[in-house]
Amino acid sequence: MVSDKKGLMALAKAAKARQAARRIASKKRLAADTTEDLVELELDSPKPKAKAKKRESAGERPKKRLRADELRWTTVNTSTLPGMDAGGGMMMLEEIEGVAVEWEDDAKGGRTAKFVTREKGKSNAESESESESEVKEDEDEAESVTEDEHEDEHEGEAEDEAEDQPDELEELTFAGLDAADLNDADEDVVESEPSFNDKKLPAWKGINLPAPLKHGLRSLGFKTPTDIQKRALPSALEGRDVVGVAETGSGKTLAYALPILSHVLRQPRAAKRALSALILCPTRELALQVSESLNDFLAQACPADKGKPPRVSVGSVVGGLSAQKQARIVERGADVLVATPGRLWDLLKANDGLAASVRQLKFLVIDEADRMIETGHFAELENIVQLTQRASDQVEEEEDDVFKAASTALSSAQARDDMQTFVFSATLSKDLQANLKRFKRRGKGKKSSTLEDLVERLDFRDANPEVIDLSPEGGLVSTLREAMIECIASDKDLYLYYMLLRYPGRTLVFTSSIDGIRRLIPLFQTLRVPVHPLHSQLQQKQRLRNLDRFRSQANSVLIATDVAARGLDIPHVDHVVHFNLPRSADAYVHRSGRTARAQNPGFALQLVAPEDRAVQRGLLKALGRTAPPPDMPIEGGFLRSLKERVTVARELEKALHNTKKEAHDKNWLREAAEAMDVDIDPSMLSDLEDDPDAPYAHRPTAKHDKLKAELASLLSQPLVARGVSARYPTSGSRIIVDDVLSGDAHGVMLGASTVPAFEVADAVASKRGGKATRKFDKNKTVDKAAVMRGRQERKDAKKKAKGKDKRKRDDEEEEDE
Repeated sequence: MVSDKKGLMALAKAAKARQAARRIASKKRLAADTTEDLVELELDSPKPKAKAKKRESAGERPKKRLRADELRWTTVNTSTLPGMDAGGGMMMLEEIEGVAVEWEDDAKGGRTAKFVTREKGKSNAESESESESEVKEDEDEAESVTEDEHEDEHEGEAEDEAEDQPDELEELTFAGLDAADLNDADEDVVESEPSFNDKKLPAWKGINLPAPLKHGLRSLGFKTPTDIQKRALPSALEGRDVVGVAETGSGKTLAYALPILSHVLRQPRAAKRALSALILCPTRELALQVSESLNDFLAQACPADKGKPPRVSVGSVVGGLSAQKQARIVERGADVLVATPGRLWDLLKANDGLAASVRQLKFLVIDEADRMIETGHFAELENIVQLTQRASDQVEEEEDDVFKAASTALSSAQARDDMQTFVFSATLSKDLQANLKRFKRRGKGKKSSTLEDLVERLDFRDANPEVIDLSPEGGLVSTLREAMIECIASDKDLYLYYMLLRYPGRTLVFTSSIDGIRRLIPLFQTLRVPVHPLHSQLQQKQRLRNLDRFRSQANSVLIATDVAARGLDIPHVDHVVHFNLPRSADAYVHRSGRTARAQNPGFALQLVAPEDRAVQRGLLKALGRTAPPPDMPIEGGFLRSLKERVTVARELEKALHNTKKEAHDKNWLREAAEAMDVDIDPSMLSDLEDDPDAPYAHRPTAKHDKLKAELASLLSQPLVARGVSARYPTSGSRIIVDDVLSGDAHGVMLGASTVPAFEVADAVASKRGGKATRKFDKNKTVDKAAVMRGRQERKDAKKKAKGKDKRKRDDEEEEDE
């Protein structure tokens, strides 16, 4: 193909000259046609003959009648998937070039539609007034084009090359070439790569990346690659498959994104973007976060000019958002597509072109792979993976009828032999995925691993994929500190309230059910704590809005299910609270991984009730630990006041909930009676609230107002630590006036320490003899007698400490009296 623009214009002129010559010959043949053609192609009628004679007398050439089988129909590849039209009905209308429609009256008073020839761009009325003068204009046009052709012979030999390729020029039009020239979409033109001074990023010098990507790394402050990036990038850039296991917040996204972007930037631009990479994520939030991260990075690496499309296009396809808008994004074309399996499979079933693009992928990325391939989860993932398999690896007899139809429609598209597969996660161990509540003892045979499951499902092109395991000891990062609070289940609300007030900051609270979130949210809203919910039954826009609010507020709380446990990179999450312990150890690792990201300190707290002990023991065993986390110290003097607040808030929330439920039931009863056109017995709706003569104290709203006033009074009272005098700050057993004047005092709890939770847990762990993340030694024999002695010593120490605290409280009360 000629890549020079002048050669391309010469090709266009030559093609236009031959097209004009063909039009002249065609019109001369049409002028010489006899009325025998009319007899063969249509029924005779007096009115058309009169019109024909009139046109002949006016000097107009007659129009040729065409049969339906003579029209230049366009071949349309209809979808063969179930639920589509399957060719059984009208799918679209298309105007055929050079053909007009005339309506003629027959002898019986009816009308018949006839196809006639007409010039491109002419309407039916204009085609009727066509005259022989057009032939002369075409002759002049052909002569002028021929003259231009001879004038441009010195520009090159493109015309001679075009003469030797008549088949291509038969389909070539000047309009198409002009559009290609305007779009600057020559496939053979590769943009020159800008230079980059490796001295600015010496740590990245040994990694072969395009200069724009290095500019982006420098702009975003990524001066040094992380461990997973150092290990994964060289192999990925060489074309190998990579399976990476690394701790949360270690930069896995860039580890698989940089090879993809490097490949796309080194490819020539095309008129329509071809899908190069597909990134599959288990949750909507993670998919949107990955897409946003890539776009932010590309904005620094390859900034697009105003009004022009970006150099690399990244699209997202997730559930909960407009499917039509996402279908338009896919139809327009994207270099990289980040998707959740469910919504992507819905689009694949309705779009054979997208399915063909997925089959011809260059990169397939599975993020958070352990969750993606769990048995019984994400059945759509298996269907998508089958599209990327080579012919020899595809199953001959498919159980899924939808996939059978897709395979038939996509038989012409072949999977690439050089496709690269990237699998990344923070955990890739089968033991971590075992349900701890239904844990069964395994035999002594070889244990299956998640990597083996991956090999069975994925078609790795590399016979020996590069496996990189950088998972930390115990599954958690070194900058994370853990602690626990043992309490009864009904006091979990109290201790959570204490933690939120004592240690302000961004706190992520995980529960095991949506009902738990629905109970906690109104309770803490009543206590005036800024809380936001996040679970799967919220609309996607509300989920994203709550995430944005949590990110933007320095002191906020997000109460979520495990939908927020994987992949979310929320900056500066200070604390993670396990309100309910997870059922599996890998979920615990991912939950705790929302904090202590990118080598920043973090803190994770477990609220353990007596019924949670069995789950905790299973977690410790799966993580290879010998002892639970240390106890989190609770500062005295605050729990009594906080418990009063929580008790009143519970009563108020319960009363408001009951009132709303009764109102909802009454409204439902009224609407049902109105729909059935029946009357309701007034006694069914009677209530003291409806009685205007009833005293106010007996009305339900009076109880609400009383509880609200009581709670407001409790919230207005300051929280003072034991031994601190709020009236005389310079007296008492603890003097805090210096801290108050210097601004180091706690903002909510007067007399409380301001040491962060990370440092408190670290100090407790160091006193205990190191972090509670020691590796479990299976060969080590356990002395049960020593364990029992240690337990008894801890119990005696607790009793002794409680006795000291009681005597101290009695002495303080005597002093106050």
